[in-house]
Amino acid sequence: MSTKAPLNILCNSLAITALALTVVSCGKAGSKSTTITPSEVLVQLKKIPATQAASFVTEPSITSPVIEIPKVEHAVLRHVYRESINGKLSPFADFLESPNAVVEQHIAFGFYTEISAEEDDSYIIELDDNDLAYFRITNTRPSGRKRVHNFYGVPAGYYMTLDTTDIDHEKNTESSCRNIAVRIDNLPLPINLSARLMINGQVINDAVYEDGQAYQEYVNLCAISQDKDYLLVVAYEDEERDIKYGFNYYKGLVDDDLLEISLDHQADIIEWSSDHQLDNSFSLSGKKDGWSVAINLYHNELQNGMNGYLPKFSMLALESYHFLGRYEESRGGINAVKREFSANDVTVSFDVNQMQIDDINLTPNQISWQSIGQDSEKIVSGIIFDQSLTQTYAFMSMDPDVLRDKQFNFPLDNIELLLESAVSSLVAASGTADKQHHFVSSAALFSGFLYWPSTSDEIDANQLNSDIFISGDGSELLDLLIKELGG
Repeated sequence: MSTKAPLNILCNSLAITALALTVVSCGKAGSKSTTITPSEVLVQLKKIPATQAASFVTEPSITSPVIEIPKVEHAVLRHVYRESINGKLSPFADFLESPNAVVEQHIAFGFYTEISAEEDDSYIIELDDNDLAYFRITNTRPSGRKRVHNFYGVPAGYYMTLDTTDIDHEKNTESSCRNIAVRIDNLPLPINLSARLMINGQVINDAVYEDGQAYQEYVNLCAISQDKDYLLVVAYEDEERDIKYGFNYYKGLVDDDLLEISLDHQADIIEWSSDHQLDNSFSLSGKKDGWSVAINLYHNELQNGMNGYLPKFSMLALESYHFLGRYEESRGGINAVKREFSANDVTVSFDVNQMQIDDINLTPNQISWQSIGQDSEKIVSGIIFDQSLTQTYAFMSMDPDVLRDKQFNFPLDNIELLLESAVSSLVAASGTADKQHHFVSSAALFSGFLYWPSTSDEIDANQLNSDIFISGDGSELLDLLIKELGG
């Protein structure tokens, strides 16, 4: 099976993830490079076409309903065929349930008891006295190969695991993404060789420049709603703090359309600061009520230290901005910092959780690690592959004993499955507020789980704040995880 389905899942799920920092780019445009040199050779062999551009529209009225996730006092699990997933991910979508799994609830001392599905084929797992749920899913494919997902102490909410068995399932495979070309007008002259051109947040380094215009072919533009509304945003940073931008909305695009953007607006600049160094890499996206995705707007690798600046695209009238920064540890791990802030904020300050995991030791009986950062994780997830590089086991835990002892003991009846364990990695995650559990999504997604927190009026509207630490082994496993997501 191709990796298209899991890539769409990663790009559209509620969790942003640290995966996107290194191996996945949603709405990718142009070259893979993230450094721009507009044109060190001023003679261009390719000319900018004078073709009539596609018509744009005023801001569309989004009619796709916003999915409300009701509050629950237990864990709700669905086990579905991955091939049945298309379109926007939701815990209530019409996916095809898989019968290839046994779901068990933990009793005590490593013992489990099987539980039955509800009438809608979901599973209800009651919380323990510590307000966490303990359950595992053993998926057996027709070949006999088994894979376990163990939720060992997780909060109330909606969970999903995937069966990667190939099935004969008729589904709508039409994509809302279009391959288009972009022509950009009124660039400042002369072209600054250190300037940076971005199309929906993706830095472009191979555009054609001519007479104050730029042209980029092969831009993959995806819809912002299920109604196939599109938004194209172009930003041009001539020098530090001098960022011009333009944008248009579109409806009913087809492949090979030519879109034209004028850089009519000047971005506002606001300061950001951090209590710990974020190195020099971050991206910025924006969200508006009714949009099914956040739109990438800006990427920067030129700033470093504990402060910098961010552009605000005021004419877009966004509700919030999403900041995604990263910094690497000397031992090879990757830290990701994810923050949401209001479009009305005039300055932004980030408190960073200094998590770090090291000395991972895997045996058929347990996996252990050392937490050597300044801050302790609030959740840890692990993923394990056998010698054929197939995922065999994954777990996620907020159990206080697991977090305190820095080890997860596998149930005795899983030992045979783990005898050939060859590669493992861990992810630590934490949120900036105890009541916000969206950081669970980050840890879950890395290990092939999906999680939606319950909606609660008591939770602050800014819910996307979390910090993630991916172990050194984990950063090397990301490409493999994309291919093997779910087993």
